[in-house]
Amino acid sequence: MIPLEILSKLVPNRFPEDDVPAEFRFASRSFESAMRWIGVWGEYLRLRLRLNAEEGYLAEMFQRTGLIGTGIFRVAGGYDSEASSEFPIVDGYQFGTVFFQAARFGALADRSVVLERGQSRVPLLETVAIFNPHASTTPDGYVAAVFEDDRGNQCGITAGHVVSRYQQGQLVPIECSECGHQGRLVSRAPGFIDAAVIKFSCGGPSPAVWRHPAPVRSAIEGETVHLHFGNTGIQASTVMMSLSSPSEIMSAAMPKHFLTDEHGYFGDSGSLISTPHDDHEAAELIGIYLGDTNCRDPNGFFVNYGYALDLKQAAAVLGARDLKGDFND
Repeated sequence: MIPLEILSKLVPNRFPEDDVPAEFRFASRSFESAMRWIGVWGEYLRLRLRLNAEEGYLAEMFQRTGLIGTGIFRVAGGYDSEASSEFPIVDGYQFGTVFFQAARFGALADRSVVLERGQSRVPLLETVAIFNPHASTTPDGYVAAVFEDDRGNQCGITAGHVVSRYQQGQLVPIECSECGHQGRLVSRAPGFIDAAVIKFSCGGPSPAVWRHPAPVRSAIEGETVHLHFGNTGIQASTVMMSLSSPSEIMSAAMPKHFLTDEHGYFGDSGSLISTPHDDHEAAELIGIYLGDTNCRDPNGFFVNYGYALDLKQAAAVLGARDLKGDFND
């Protein structure tokens, strides 16, 4: 987890000075925390990328990348940033844009993204990345949240890759966190959304512990979250970057992912990511843990991040309502 004193120095503590479209509302402005400014600037950076996606060097970059990260990244070695002084490197962290590649294409002609009508710049970094799902071959996957379907069945949402080898109705390698009985596959999300629904014949993990469904929302860069790993235990972590495909930047039609500064291990896939709170009933549900990503920066240094799927989007696609978190206690 990144200390608050570092996070507070990565971006300006103000709103961007720019004429933005009327529909752009800075959703992060209601996030009550000193760290909200990273979320505000993350939203603004994605807006500028979308508006400039077909211009100059960005057009070429969009053609040769699979994922675009906006938020905080780790800086290793002798990295030479072209960012404005308002976006400094602080104890090895910096705010900006990362283009995730499968191979290196040579040095960038321009290592920055222009913001605020030319008044400021944030760094643009290319990194070679490998994404590693953390499913296991043993009954070791987990569900992030439970809910009751229209037929009264107790179900859970998990990572789709955990159950990718199974057919509808088959037992899958996910056990109820309360009694240890396996669930059965109900459905998998279509397309690239790595999520699935399973049904627990045992009634599911603690279906009556919480009186009310939990709030579900998307992660905000810079905030602290808890990773409720089923195998390796709870871990406090910082949301580093939101991940977008080039088409999502331009159309918002692709799965939403985010990265954290901590990660789990094989067998942790499907675990819940939530806001930190001693009272589970008051925690907000944010993501489904998928695995890690190993990144090599232009200087040859390696950094690892946790890799997660937006739970709000996954639940909507799967038709899951009134979610309650499975905290693997």
